[in-house]
Amino acid sequence: MDAQTLAAGKMAQLIELEIKSFVRESPLNRMPGEENVPIFEEPLVKFADGNDPLFTEFKTIIGPNHLTPQEALFLTYNKQPEDDGKLISVISWILPVAHKTRESNANRMPSPVNIGLTLNGTANNLIPPCANTSWKCSPSVVI
Repeated sequence: MDAQTLAAGKMAQLIELEIKSFVRESPLNRMPGEENVPIFEEPLVKFADGNDPLFTEFKTIIGPNHLTPQEALFLTYNKQPEDDGKLISVISWILPVAHKTRESNANRMPSPVNIGLTLNGTANNLIPPCANTSWKCSPSVVI
């Protein structure tokens, strides 16, 4: 395994731990009126190669206006991946809804928890902030 692959693996582990820690510890991830009951369980975090041809296929599947990671990078930072010689990684995470939240949703539509999630944007607020890190972020891109 070369040094670049090893470093990327260590960075991926660090990012995954940070995302999971943020969701686990965030006060935004609590049921209204119940201090220690989480809305979301531990997030599922995965990484993809930003140069994977699958991202180009999205232009056919979703529509021609869908941006590839390279296009998003260029538009956001006005540069190409080869400008700094770094790999592009796409980080995806899913916030699984906790059992207690699902129970709340089963009894009434919409449930108080669901209304709170919608009004407060809880899921969006649980996206780890990048201001205090070396990550570069835009609404849909973490590089």
